[in-house]
Amino acid sequence: MKGNLFTSYYSQLENQITEAFLKVMMYSTSDLTDSFLNFIGLKGEYGVFSYDFQFGNDIQMNVQRAVLIGIAETRTVVGLDKPVKQEDVEGEGRDGIPDGYIYAGKGTLALLFEMKRGGGKLYRSQLNAHKQRFQGIDMDCVEEVILTWKQVLSFFEEQRMIYSTEHRNYLLIEGFLSFCEFHFVGEVNTAVSPERIIARYDMNGYLKSLHEYCIGLSPNSAKSMRDSINYYVKGRSSAFFTVWYGRGYLVLKPQEIVGLQFDLLVAQQFGICCSTPYDYKTQETFIRIDWIQTPEQLEQVKLMIKLAYDSKINKQTFEIQQFIQEYGITINDFSQSRLAKKGISYFEPKTAKVEELRKGILSVLQG
Repeated sequence: MKGNLFTSYYSQLENQITEAFLKVMMYSTSDLTDSFLNFIGLKGEYGVFSYDFQFGNDIQMNVQRAVLIGIAETRTVVGLDKPVKQEDVEGEGRDGIPDGYIYAGKGTLALLFEMKRGGGKLYRSQLNAHKQRFQGIDMDCVEEVILTWKQVLSFFEEQRMIYSTEHRNYLLIEGFLSFCEFHFVGEVNTAVSPERIIARYDMNGYLKSLHEYCIGLSPNSAKSMRDSINYYVKGRSSAFFTVWYGRGYLVLKPQEIVGLQFDLLVAQQFGICCSTPYDYKTQETFIRIDWIQTPEQLEQVKLMIKLAYDSKINKQTFEIQQFIQEYGITINDFSQSRLAKKGISYFEPKTAKVEELRKGILSVLQG
């Protein structure tokens, strides 16, 4: 354990919420798990519980009752004809792995969990894939329970009233409910105003300053998305900047290929560039929110946002030599960028265009 109970090992907000949910069950007395089982209609004599997060193994022990529980902001399950969105299985493979696991040694009951939050959807293909993890049990025999987060939070609110304020279970539930309120669990993120989100995640006033700056560039441009706020060019559907609070990133979104040039500005200011699963996106540049520690760095990020806005609104690229000279780019800045990485095949099908840009930048920097 590190920090307090709800300090997470996971960077993805959805995984943090799953972990927090299961920690309440793990560290409370077993009667809370019993109550949850009753709440979802699983009557019986169960006990000797064990718990796990991101459960990637098949369940091979003898199980008399197998249950898959899906939790999302709505009870809608997207059909087999709809492909699973990348963000719903990020880092988990094609069909993902279950988010959590509870096993009752007494009564041999096993539960797998798939949890979504914000605008995240439950997908039939993903749920069916999870059901196949119960070895020796036909998929059609796996029970399925679909809940909303509002139902789950109501359960915990009712349970909190049962215990005294000094009881371990009360303190755990109180912490979890506060955690969920902080992260808008039980609300569809697209219905939460950008101002509420900024106020919730702004630790030093810098996010508010960036938000107001973007609104100044393009009034009424902010739109709440799943785990993020997008800022759009007025009258267009294309964003020039994103606050991805769910992952701790700021994302500059200039014209195609310009994102690679903006790497140089990021490296110059912070001495490093982000490495993300989205390195292949030549029209995006990532900055960690927590990198911004001074007012001077904040102003430099605003400059980058303005350049991204100008590039997007004018469909503008930047002439290499002028860009390097105007912003004082060095070979050391280049060494931290995506263009300096060995092998750039992940830019396919834009590899040729990217290679041309890389050679052009090196030619200017090396004289």
